[in-house]
Amino acid sequence: MRISLLIAAFVATVVSGTNLLHAQGQPAGRPVARPTAPKSGTNVAVVDVGFIFKNAERFKRAMDDLKAADTKFQNEVTTRRDAINAQIQKLQNMSKATTDYKILE
Repeated sequence: MRISLLIAAFVATVVSGTNLLHAQGQPAGRPVARPTAPKSGTNVAVVDVGFIFKNAERFKRAMDDLKAADTKFQNEVTTRRDAINAQIQKLQNMSKATTDYKILE
């Protein structure tokens, strides 16, 4: 809120400065328009973000892509975990003195 008030004050200063510069070049009989002070109070806008996200097609597509990528990743992790567990099980069933055990290890 402070920033918007500072911006409004800056804009009012710039506008009044340009009006004074233009007024100096005008004939004496012509009235000079005085800048008005910024109105007090605030402007408030309420945005329903949930509604926007529910109805934004591009956001929906991005979320669907993310969900699909997550599912694919979860399946890949499960497959790799099962393969590693199978190798561990195979290693535990082997004798430690064999060459195959040392290779698999």
